[in-house]
Amino acid sequence: RGETATAVREYREVIAHARAANDVMCEVSALIPGAFAYAFQGDVVGARKAAAEALEACVELGYLLQNGYFTVVLAELAAGDAAAALQASDTAIRSTTNTVVQDFNLTWAALAELACGDAIRARVHIDRAVATATNFNNSMFLCLALAARARVCIAESSYEQAAADAYDGLAIAAPMGANVCVPDLFECLANVFSEGDNTQRAARL
Repeated sequence: RGETATAVREYREVIAHARAANDVMCEVSALIPGAFAYAFQGDVVGARKAAAEALEACVELGYLLQNGYFTVVLAELAAGDAAAALQASDTAIRSTTNTVVQDFNLTWAALAELACGDAIRARVHIDRAVATATNFNNSMFLCLALAARARVCIAESSYEQAAADAYDGLAIAAPMGANVCVPDLFECLANVFSEGDNTQRAARL
């Protein structure tokens, strides 16, 4: 719902309880989304620290390693270090153990690739992410993937598809209150309108 501060606080509580109980699986299950919450909040220091802890716990557990690396991707994107994000993304893809989970996670890979200027590779990965989220009827992942694909479309100058993806993402986000997706979707629409010389509408967005 976009309430990142609340999410961070609650994940901290879960992590503390998990560590007190020596429950590594529960710890990992909270560290991964907790690291994402820090990144979405724009807390670079918190995101990097949480991502490092998540990855370390995944290695210890021997499970969800790809997800651990993708927390690093989000943290580095939040920090503006595209090269580090891409390096972590490539490692994440190589470490996959579950094809469906990998295809959901390709949203983050596409964003890292786009940040490094590789729109062609980003397009391949984001199309797979959108298709997988659609096939498995996962609205949250689909909303995030559509926002990422709208950005890829803008990089390709495919403004009509970018707008369509942004509108589709908003239609999904509104009924389920997925506010974390909304700013990116509005920003993509603003970019589209700006390119179409509709600067007044872009400014309103």
